[in-house]
Amino acid sequence: MMKKLFFAICLILSTVAFSQNNLLEAVQTGNFAGVKKVLSSGVDVNQILEVNGQRMTSLSLASMQGDVEMVNLLLQKGAIVTLVVDQKDALMFAAQKGNREIVDILLNKGANVMNETRDGMTAWGFAQKGGHKELADMLLSEMNRITSEAKARAHARKK
Repeated sequence: MMKKLFFAICLILSTVAFSQNNLLEAVQTGNFAGVKKVLSSGVDVNQILEVNGQRMTSLSLASMQGDVEMVNLLLQKGAIVTLVVDQKDALMFAAQKGNREIVDILLNKGANVMNETRDGMTAWGFAQKGGHKELADMLLSEMNRITSEAKARAHARKK
């Protein structure tokens, strides 16, 4: 009985690892059919992947790679735009790479421009650090807009 249980657990663990590797490989190579196949087999689009020692979601990976079509596919398949893994979200990866189109997509889908790492880095900081001034300016403007709206709501509640 214990041998069967052990075998079943090993089989499940190896299947999960295999599925993760398939999703990782499909996203890395821009293989849309592969991503669709892996996800249709029941793999969670939001599972955590490890890429060169860094943990992230498939959406973060596609954002980091600048793959607009893959980002759209993953969002269509249920990727959570607000998911933060090891203090970084997809918006931060896109900002770091300077990809305005992906940043716009993620913001339109509800990404939180105010998210911060433990060190206080936001998507704005990542864009700045990456030398993407126009993108950094746009993100800062978005952060200021959100802050102003929050202050106005707080002021209205005090009345």
